[in-house]
Amino acid sequence: MWWLVGLGVVLGVVAGWILRSSLKESDRRVLDELYTRKVKLAEGDREAVIALGPSAPREFEETIASGEKLAAVVAERRGGILAIEDGLPDVRQVREGRAAAGRGWIGITPRDAYRTADVRVTPLLPAWAALLLAGLLVIGAWLREGRR
Repeated sequence: MWWLVGLGVVLGVVAGWILRSSLKESDRRVLDELYTRKVKLAEGDREAVIALGPSAPREFEETIASGEKLAAVVAERRGGILAIEDGLPDVRQVREGRAAAGRGWIGITPRDAYRTADVRVTPLLPAWAALLLAGLLVIGAWLREGRR
C-alpha cells in the first residue's frame, strides 16, 4: 500500500514539473507574485530569504464561520443553518420536499444511498508495470533536477 502513496507523490511532482515547465516566464513570475510571500533580510551586501509562502492563505481570510454564502442554496432546499454554540440540534428523518430544519432540529432525507449492488475492483496496471513506471518517473525527475 505504501508504494501507492509513493507513486502518488511521484506523479504529483511530475505533474507540477510539467505545469511549471509549460508556463511562459512572464506567467511564472505572475504566479510567483500572487501565491508567494518572500521576506528578505539584508545587511550590507548580504541578503537572505527567511520566509516563503502565500501572503494570505485562503484558510485565514475568513476565520469566523457563517452561513451567508450557502443561505440561498439552503433556503431553496427548505433546509436550515444552525449554530452549534446554541446547542447540538436533534437529527430527524424527513420526507423529500418537506422542511428539513426547525427550532433545535435538522432533518435528513433517507435515500438508501448506502446500498451497494455490485463492486468490481480492476487494477489500472499490473503491479510490475506500476513499479516500472514509478521507477522511471523517479529517475526522470532525478535527471531533470540534476540539470539545474
